Amino acid sequence: MGYLPGTLWLLAGVVLAGAVQDFMVLFISTRRNGNSLGEMIKKEMGPVPGTIALFGCFLIMIIILAVLALIVVKALAESPWGVFTVCSTVPIALFMGIYMRYIRQVVWVKFLLLVLFY
Repeated sequence: MGYLPGTLWLLAGVVLAGAVQDFMVLFISTRRNGNSLGEMIKKEMGPVPGTIALFGCFLIMIIILAVLALIVVKALAESPWGVFTVCSTVPIALFMGIYMRYIRQVVWVKFLLLVLFY
């Protein structure tokens, strides 16, 4: 089949439909003082539908995170370099965070660390 169906799915499904839906929820939430979708439903329809909507959003997020975690695990199961990359990125990020927060040396040290870790 090639790469065309996947590319079309990314363009049509993710970019157009997903971005439009996310932008509309963001726009409506901004107009209502930054409330969540469940809080907006509580104000419009009452406490019971709002609670159901919050619970539904929570379940959808759990399902999405589970699917994404499964995809990552399957991708890393066949690639030792992928596991190495993920396992080395976390300590490097922790070190860089501690460095940026507490140590903060001169600019050449930052450049040297960036070159070494990149």
